[in-house]
Amino acid sequence: MSAPKITELQPGTEAVLVAIEGDRQLVERLGEIGFVQGETIVFHRRLVFNGPLILEVRGVPVALRAEEACCLQVRVTRT
Repeated sequence: MSAPKITELQPGTEAVLVAIEGDRQLVERLGEIGFVQGETIVFHRRLVFNGPLILEVRGVPVALRAEEACCLQVRVTRT
């Protein structure tokens, strides 16, 4: 079974980033804002009308489009 994607989690779930799958530019951009392997991520919520996901990484809230967030594979550590 593969690791769940951050878009599949419930609000308040804490997870560790296992991998980022995507093109090189996207992986680099996500890394620059703190999404690196082994980092803890908290899924807060998804905004209305299929809006961006609000995640927390390194204590900072970050809004990501679903297309970007679906590249994040995580291991759940706390629900």
